[in-house]
Amino acid sequence: MIKKFEIALIYTIGVILLTSLYAFTGVTHISYIPFFIVILGITGFYTFVRFNAEKFINLTNNWNVAFFFISSSFLMIIPFFNNGAEIKINDLVRVVSYCLFFSWAFFLFDKAESMKNFLFKLCLAALLVLFLEGLVYITMPLVMTLMLAKEPDRLYEMTGSLGDRNSFANAMVFLLALILITLPQMKKVYKLLFLVFVIGITVFFVEKSGSRAALLMIFLLLTIQGYNKITKKGLIYILIGGIVFSMIFLASLPALKEYALQNPASSISRLFFTDSNPKSIASNIERANSIYAGLDFILHNYIIFGPGSFAFESEWWAFTNHESHFPHNVFIFIWCQYGLFSIAYFYFLYIAIKRGLKSKLYSILAIYSIQFIFSPNAFYYVYAFLVMFIIDINFFLLNPPNKNGALSIPQN
Repeated sequence: MIKKFEIALIYTIGVILLTSLYAFTGVTHISYIPFFIVILGITGFYTFVRFNAEKFINLTNNWNVAFFFISSSFLMIIPFFNNGAEIKINDLVRVVSYCLFFSWAFFLFDKAESMKNFLFKLCLAALLVLFLEGLVYITMPLVMTLMLAKEPDRLYEMTGSLGDRNSFANAMVFLLALILITLPQMKKVYKLLFLVFVIGITVFFVEKSGSRAALLMIFLLLTIQGYNKITKKGLIYILIGGIVFSMIFLASLPALKEYALQNPASSISRLFFTDSNPKSIASNIERANSIYAGLDFILHNYIIFGPGSFAFESEWWAFTNHESHFPHNVFIFIWCQYGLFSIAYFYFLYIAIKRGLKSKLYSILAIYSIQFIFSPNAFYYVYAFLVMFIIDINFFLLNPPNKNGALSIPQN
């Protein structure tokens, strides 16, 4: 009975974190901080109760959070005393909760099959929640706006509980990728219907969101996953299908252009008709300006230093006079925050990439690279932590490279 309650809790908290359900405070205007305090309390308690040191230190996420906290605590000293920089701990609160949640999951599901089943159900539940949010956005956008925030521009943008359209669409692609990886055995007919449903809703809402990055991500995901399933016989069908698709595409190009003109906020319009799409043009200018501002900020700190996570926002807005968004590139963004200390994070990232390649998680690495390149602070997102967790779990538990147990996980 106690174990069932714990499992119900971990699923509930997992869905809340993966979909940011705590953001539905628009009507009450209650801060999400109390929700995170409760989540921190629950995840911290179960992490402590089930703590396993060997497992804990094998998770890349835990090293990343230690880096964020230690380096930010040190780097904030100068801007705080010298400039009176405002200290904000929002990012740290979130990443600690992610760290504790995934550690708890690693301790609780210690068998490969139970872990795989947990991840599949968790990701499917989260995808269905985002699917319902997307339906509400399409049918009742005003209701979604009232639930989330007061800004009127949210009425015309599919943000869902994740805050912006890129995060919403990217989340759906990540969840789809993990569902495909952890898909359990089922009858061919049911499997086909299931795949058509989950892929179909993901493609549909990615297109409706207007996210160009997510459109590239889903293309990469389906291409890599499809390539891994190719047989000699299947290759013939793919070639024939490719020829037929090309002919249909060329024939429907005028209609596609008309669709892009009528739907400038769609992903297809923003990606393939960038030069004639005002939204794409404005977005490209904003991205370029943010990167230039990021490089200037790095030079301002002599390349070596940074204010850390705690003091970064205050220092950034003071430097840019609120004229530029955070740099739309993780490499530049993290160097802005941590300066030379960023090398430690890149080293942990290098370890994760090596583990991912050995576990043959090519699709996960590919789609994460898109978010990493085009998003400002993707390494603080819950999906960055989910990706690192999937890589570590595959490397140590689900598909260890060394079958003889050199990388064995202690069993409870």
